[in-house]
Amino acid sequence: YVFLLFSFMSLILIIQGMLNNGLLASYLYKPSVTSRGEMLRNSFSVAKDNPLFGVGLDSLGDFYLKYKDARTAVGVNEFTDHAHNIYVNYAATGGFPLAILQFILAMLVAYKFILSLKKNSQFNKEITLLFSIWVCFQSQALISPANISMLVWNSILSGTLLSVIHRGETVPENKNNVAELSLNLTKPFSVFLLVASLFVSYPYFNVD
Repeated sequence: YVFLLFSFMSLILIIQGMLNNGLLASYLYKPSVTSRGEMLRNSFSVAKDNPLFGVGLDSLGDFYLKYKDARTAVGVNEFTDHAHNIYVNYAATGGFPLAILQFILAMLVAYKFILSLKKNSQFNKEITLLFSIWVCFQSQALISPANISMLVWNSILSGTLLSVIHRGETVPENKNNVAELSLNLTKPFSVFLLVASLFVSYPYFNVD
């Protein structure tokens, strides 16, 4: 409890310093914080004007200048094609439904991990390692643009965590038969999704 309290207080001081407030402001504040604030604010304006479908995936840069306000024009005044926040970017380019789905998926992964900690008496280093990597991506994706390769790894980590945790929760008596049947049913669908996703993502990969 002492460690958690110390960590929480340190986190508050760090966040304050990054926002140019508090004791650590002179050490932690960077102009890029103001720049990110402008990008987030303008990108959220894009999302509010296009709430259902956004402006199109990977198309924020085509509309960003249109939504710049007077406050941004006298500020850092940078151009961007990414909101520098994964959820705001999804909202701006794919609409709020897409952003909400991504947020629900992230909350589901966190919830299942915490639930597994409560149920299991032993420490599982493999699941904890996967979750730690997942948390690193989520933290970085809140303040920086995520490229295609990182988004792919986020999907792999999220799916693996949910699968491994669920597998540990459900251990049927005929588990070998069930696992084999499940593999036979899902493998063709997985191959189809892999081919389809490669086909869809190649133009973006080629541009990136």
